[in-house]
Amino acid sequence: MSELTPLLNESVEKAAKKLLVHFKEQYGAMIFIPLGVSEDTTPAKVVPSIVPAFEQTMLAVQWDTIAIYMQDDRVWYVFDSFMNAFFDSLNFIAKTAMNALGLKMMWADFKVSLAKRKTENPEGYTRWKNNLSLVIQWVFEEIANDLKAQGKNVIITNGTENFNSISESIEKLEIFA
Repeated sequence: MSELTPLLNESVEKAAKKLLVHFKEQYGAMIFIPLGVSEDTTPAKVVPSIVPAFEQTMLAVQWDTIAIYMQDDRVWYVFDSFMNAFFDSLNFIAKTAMNALGLKMMWADFKVSLAKRKTENPEGYTRWKNNLSLVIQWVFEEIANDLKAQGKNVIITNGTENFNSISESIEKLEIFA
């Protein structure tokens, strides 16, 4: 645990609440009730898994400068940490349903399904791409903005190229190529 952990916890929890509200509006709140998913309780259940994954793989800190590394393998690790934590937060019925429907998709599975949709179902591809981009953008922007608000210099990079924004870096992720 670093000095950044409390701030990262707060940032991820705020972003998770906003995302749950957004997806409830997009898909209908009734879908989430039987899953036991709530913007009041679920974020607190997933944050303890997401933040260490983010902190260990996405960040490099040097003095007052923090680099956020937007690379597929690093985003992949955080995504899988989120999926495991989210799945673990569900009630038994929801876990059974998600398993039966194949909805617990880890990054590698998601990447294959996304590529398949790109050629076979362009509308589905666009929806999946937009949803994944939105999740990454909202969570990582919340973190970057909160770090900046603490006086930290934040650099967004893929290790080769620096970006002006999280959204610009998302466009460069290999999963969308």
